[in-house]
Amino acid sequence: MYRFNLGKPRLLKSPTKQQLEKVFQLRNSFPHFREVIERVHTSLHAKMLSGAPTKFPNILLVAGPGVGKTHFCSALAAALEIEKHEVSSSTSDPILLCGLSPPYKAARPGKIAQALAICLFFIDEIHKAGMPGRSDNGNTTSFCDQLLPALESGTQMFNDSDFGEKAGIHVGMCSWIMAANDLSLLPGYFVSRLNVYHIKNPGSEDLKAGLLKSIFE
Repeated sequence: MYRFNLGKPRLLKSPTKQQLEKVFQLRNSFPHFREVIERVHTSLHAKMLSGAPTKFPNILLVAGPGVGKTHFCSALAAALEIEKHEVSSSTSDPILLCGLSPPYKAARPGKIAQALAICLFFIDEIHKAGMPGRSDNGNTTSFCDQLLPALESGTQMFNDSDFGEKAGIHVGMCSWIMAANDLSLLPGYFVSRLNVYHIKNPGSEDLKAGLLKSIFE
């Protein structure tokens, strides 16, 4: 038996009408994220009609600090009643994602392997992960390179170093939102796998539309 406890079984659930209404209502609290919210809502509505599990397209939010990217992702996960896993890529340490292999004393699975089912992964400051890091087997890699297999619509398989290459993990039920301050720092092959949205700083119209009320709350 494998030594790592994967926890209780995860149920794959389709989005409900009530959850979709909560997602749509996020436009009131995050009017400057309106385009993103409408894209997510459209995708989830199709999932609900077909009975497919909750999942939406890979998203990259390009915006400066303080716009509310982290708060928005938390609110979205709460509306969908799914787990949110946040990873800051500013450390440039891919071990957070892909784990550490058993020969090492501190061997452990990465965050993706620990999630395994329907969840929202928020990768913050992904622009800081453009530079290569060093994996436990000595190969040069980075957050971006480690994430590629999980973002591919055809495979969506992921290998965790703690499990080994023979135990591929299907991550097709994970939804991905990433945040970057500077799009030019990310490799083109990585950005091509994402739906890119440029979030502007909120203006007076956004404040009147409900953002000011949301800030006070």
